[in-house]
Amino acid sequence: MRPLAGPRADIAELADSLGLGGQLWRAAEGLSGGQQSRVSLGRALYQQKPVFIGDEPVSALDERQADELLRLLCRRHETVVLALHNVEQALTHCTRVVGLREGRVVLDAATDTLTAAQLRTLYQNH
Repeated sequence: MRPLAGPRADIAELADSLGLGGQLWRAAEGLSGGQQSRVSLGRALYQQKPVFIGDEPVSALDERQADELLRLLCRRHETVVLALHNVEQALTHCTRVVGLREGRVVLDAATDTLTAAQLRTLYQNH
């Protein structure tokens, strides 16, 4: 089943912004892992909910695409909660970082007060 003309135009515009314009009517199982990730993000963006929660939503994408999509997510949602393991992405796109270790909060700070080195300590074995 295909969407009506109005939603189809919105979907096509969103697909273009996600780099999926040429893949719009392909079955999801025929897409690459990165393309499937972008389809999932597209679904969330199309729903236009105020809150986005994602667990490594751009990990299957190259750095440039990941940065573009994180910017898009942050622009289109009032609140974005992300589980990220990429320190640079967290510092660039987030305003606050909450670090967990063994289920406990070990860091809760605004990103403008943190360095990449401080964040990397979260990944060291203790």
